[in-house]
Amino acid sequence: MKFENWMALKFILENKKKIILPFLAIVASTVLIFLSITLKASITKTVEKDLRSMGKNSILIGGDSITSKDIAFISSIPDVDYYFYPDSFKEDDEILFKGYPNELLKKMNLPELRDSDIILDKTQFSDRKIGDRILLSINGERKEFFIREFYEELNPLETMKVGKRAILSQLGFDSNVVKYDYKRVLIVFKESADSNDYIPMIISSLNIGRENKIKLLETPDLFKKINKIISFLNKALFLMLALGVGIAGFFTFNITMTSLLEKKSSIGILSAVGMSKSRVFRIFLIQNIYILLSGLFLGVVLGYSILKVIELVLNISIYLDGLKVFSFIFTIITLGMLLGIIPIKKIQKLSIIELLKV
Repeated sequence: MKFENWMALKFILENKKKIILPFLAIVASTVLIFLSITLKASITKTVEKDLRSMGKNSILIGGDSITSKDIAFISSIPDVDYYFYPDSFKEDDEILFKGYPNELLKKMNLPELRDSDIILDKTQFSDRKIGDRILLSINGERKEFFIREFYEELNPLETMKVGKRAILSQLGFDSNVVKYDYKRVLIVFKESADSNDYIPMIISSLNIGRENKIKLLETPDLFKKINKIISFLNKALFLMLALGVGIAGFFTFNITMTSLLEKKSSIGILSAVGMSKSRVFRIFLIQNIYILLSGLFLGVVLGYSILKVIELVLNISIYLDGLKVFSFIFTIITLGMLLGIIPIKKIQKLSIIELLKV
């Protein structure tokens, strides 16, 4: 195999001027694939999976005050999945406290919390562990909390906020941090329900005997538009992915064909001195492997660097799905090998006389 490796490298160096553009195309397609897989996974993990951003089936209502009586009525509606106060957060002593109803915590696969329990962002409190007690300053007073769980914040809308993130139950937030006079509430309905049907009933029921009326601030149509945008972005990223794979395969074929045509006479000489067709096949197969692997490596490094720049500039979290990236890299290598075999097979069918023709 040493001779085949040496010949493969020799052919690459001798054809470097003609190989460079297809090689750069493979690098670019790898960057395209790497970014599309990672960004698609990040959108899914941060937006589609983040229940607070959501709501495929949500409405936002508000007024001068949302009372406990209003919440009790909203919670009693069978098709209401959960509710959430968008304004239930406060920064104090560099800690960003957020209050989530236990119904929302369950939907986020987090445990229900007592008033003294807390959930911390694991990236910001890496020196702590579950079961620890932590003292935090709130309104100038030191309060002790029991660390019940950790979570990883990926939502770019949340990570752009200043402060270390800490989650309390809604009751824990009201009793330990500050009891707001909440003016807005996001109501999320079950997927099977039509939230539009409930809007008149909810608004009219909440406004009975009320001087300052509750109003509909955002309709389900807005949330549906958001989800349509997310769907469009996912489709666009999938097209980028398909384009990247296609480009990589095409230019691998192009590199092999260019190299074979340039080295046709050399192949003829090697065949004339007794080299078997299988050894010729291995030389160009090894050449393809070297070019593909180096192009893929450079593409992944560039793609990862671009993602790191995006993270630093926009202060958002990027989710890297290593398994999917590896799967598509394997797909590119397999496709490249298969497409590279086609011109090699054609050359193998030529006689020594045909190969030696200039």
